[in-house]
Amino acid sequence: MPRPVFRFGDLRLDPSARELVRGGEIVSVSPPVFDCLAYLIEHRERAVGRDELIAAVWGRTEIKDDLLAQTLVRARRAVGDTGNEQRAIRTIPRFGYRWIAAVEIDGGAAATNADAGTSTAAAPRAPTEAAAPVEHVAAEPAPAARPSRRRRGLAAAALLLALVGAAALLAIWSDRPRAPRGGAAPRAAASADEVFVVLPVKVADSGREAAWIRLGAMDYIATTLREQAHLRVLPSDAALTLTGARDAAAADSAALQRLAAAAGAAYVVTPHATPTAQGWRLVLDVHHDGHRASYAADGANPLEAAARATSMFLGGLGVPAPSEAASATPAAESAQRIGAALLAGDLGEAHRLIDEVPAALERTPAVRLMIGKVAFRAGHVDEARAIFAPLAADATLPPVERAWAELGLGAIAVRGEDFDAAEREYASAIATLGDPADPYLLGLAYIGRGAADGGRGRAEAALADFGRARAEMERAGNRVSIADIDIDVAQVEANRGRYAEAVATLARAIAALAEFGAQDHLTIALTSQATAELALLDLPAALAASERAWNAGAALENRAIARRAAAVRVRALVASGRLGAAAELIERADPPADGADDAEFAVLRARLALERGDAADAARRAAAAIDRLGAPVAAPGAPADPVELALLALDAAQRRGDRALVQRLLAAAPPARADGARIAAVRTLAEAVALDLGDDAGAGARYADALAAADLSGAPDLVVAAGVAELRYLTARRALDDAMSVLGRLGAYTSSDYAAARAAAAAYRARGERALASASEARAHALAGERDAPAR
Repeated sequence: MPRPVFRFGDLRLDPSARELVRGGEIVSVSPPVFDCLAYLIEHRERAVGRDELIAAVWGRTEIKDDLLAQTLVRARRAVGDTGNEQRAIRTIPRFGYRWIAAVEIDGGAAATNADAGTSTAAAPRAPTEAAAPVEHVAAEPAPAARPSRRRRGLAAAALLLALVGAAALLAIWSDRPRAPRGGAAPRAAASADEVFVVLPVKVADSGREAAWIRLGAMDYIATTLREQAHLRVLPSDAALTLTGARDAAAADSAALQRLAAAAGAAYVVTPHATPTAQGWRLVLDVHHDGHRASYAADGANPLEAAARATSMFLGGLGVPAPSEAASATPAAESAQRIGAALLAGDLGEAHRLIDEVPAALERTPAVRLMIGKVAFRAGHVDEARAIFAPLAADATLPPVERAWAELGLGAIAVRGEDFDAAEREYASAIATLGDPADPYLLGLAYIGRGAADGGRGRAEAALADFGRARAEMERAGNRVSIADIDIDVAQVEANRGRYAEAVATLARAIAALAEFGAQDHLTIALTSQATAELALLDLPAALAASERAWNAGAALENRAIARRAAAVRVRALVASGRLGAAAELIERADPPADGADDAEFAVLRARLALERGDAADAARRAAAAIDRLGAPVAAPGAPADPVELALLALDAAQRRGDRALVQRLLAAAPPARADGARIAAVRTLAEAVALDLGDDAGAGARYADALAAADLSGAPDLVVAAGVAELRYLTARRALDDAMSVLGRLGAYTSSDYAAARAAAAAYRARGERALASASEARAHALAGERDAPAR
């Protein structure tokens, strides 16, 4: 009996036809996304547990949380939902998910409990028995566009192509490519400027091997093409970012064309792996110029089969192939297994795989590098350093392996803020790679050295290195890394007070990342944009950017990125006087019971208390945060920003006359950082407030110094903070002529900043300028939101 068809909103889901339709048009989704939607809808009368959903969709339970989360993100996106809104799919904390949107049944049998308990996941298929090793499978033209009345049938055909085994689907040809009917085979050779992207391997097996083959063999093929055949191949992490998933991209031609356009790629490689009686068969489907060619080979293990198929593909391109024996060793397989777990973000699995590495392979450079990467990702920097250092010093190793070790040492130095050591390590990696070098690795080295330059406050050197990195990533065809470099450049610009330039650079990165669908990278860029807009005191722009960042971050499983996006949203809400919304978001993003160690949110709670008029609570929280400056913070928590904390503490101290809090702040002087100009300005302001609260006659001159330092920092938010503090001081002492001079410096901000407008109103009122005082009070009322506005 056909299963019922479900309607919700403007969508129709037909489980029997496996179609999701909006307004008569097929919505292209991957099989796991479709199965996830169908199962949740069919069981909408109850919450579905996480393990139950995994078993229904994938037919096994060892699927990782990251894969399930990404599938839910795409399922929500397909039906116009988000993790923040949850209008269709609600997350049930610590349990699973439930479909909550209204559903109508359109034809088919009535939905019964028995129907609802039936999984929509496809039944497992028996692997196709392999014939003799295949050297080449013919190219075939991509499907041409059809009239809209036939799109449904074409979509079903494309889905069938994705599900049926490659050996049963394609005719076997001789070792030479032959043009199929109606089209030409892909060109025999790739040009030097063409980009390749390799997608995750589709594995016709549900066992434990499938988990590592999907990403491990993918990375092996991509790395072989890039490092040994010297082709322009997108790194695997960038390819995963572009697919927007870790379970492989949709296989229909339209989806592949969109992916190729986003990547700027001429070749899209979709590998398929199938177990055989003798080992494994691997097929490379190569999509290029509207056609497809396939290369297949057998091997005793997946990497051996991949090496042979890759060699055949390179032969078809006229590119010398690397040695299969040298590239598919047991050490390479162990390294790829661990690397696959890293690509999936599963450190637990990576550690388990390391424990299973045979003793004879554990000391091989490829495996040692992977163990070092896992140690670094897990925060065990001393262990990682002990692994990378001897590899970097071993002149007998190939340059690529030595360079990876030097890059690891550079990253360790950056994490420890030893920027001099970081610069040396990255410069050494650049020298090790030589010329010509793999542009991707060389680009990484320049990015690292640029970060070290920025950490030392050498903005021009940092920008020069980021420029070199951009050139290398363009050579590599890595558009995702180019957008990430724009984020780095924007940070350097912001650190030297050029916030408008930072915003313009971030706008370019955001446009690119939004096109790619790279949600984690996009969230970081939007968070940076909102932070820069807040420094510029452009509250409407900050609210808009922070809302986008929060919505993008809410769908991420990376809690650290999501929390930073929530934090910048809270700042924008508080700055706009939307205190209730800020308090609600703090509790959602940083609930007391979640166990996170987040000093950043502690400061935000203190700022909220201060804006609500509770200076005593704000001062207490600020003191606790000051005592923790520089202390390690466990992931996914974030440390307090010393500038933000200092401004909060100084504001609370001035309101309460709390000189001890200012002295506590000065005693906990933050270490030198890339934003040294900001810290220098805030320290000068703290010294002025301390003198002021101690009735020292030198306070006036020090306030003037603080405002001058804020001007030099180029940060409008610091100019307002220093100017408002000095204006309070001068108004209280009736130095009203001097107060008018300071007020002139704040004039550009009194129409957009609440504190500046309120301080101006008090100064004008003290001077007897009633009209000007009333105008400033009106502006303060307009900007107050839920804060206490001055009397009118």
